[in-house]
Amino acid sequence: MAETDWTFLLNSASAASVDRGVTTGTGKPNGGGNFAFGFNSLVNDQSVVGLYVNGANFTPMASGG
Repeated sequence: MAETDWTFLLNSASAASVDRGVTTGTGKPNGGGNFAFGFNSLVNDQSVVGLYVNGANFTPMASGG
């Protein structure tokens, strides 16, 4: 899946406060392929980050999360 296949959930931490991306520098879960997707907070704040797949005709949860 590409980066454009994902959308931040409403009320999620802002993209500017969380560094995110694929990495090869950490272990992968079983079936994880060649990369893992990691998050790192850039600010001292209690918040959450959530992404969901925004593919056409793919809405497993109508609320988006």
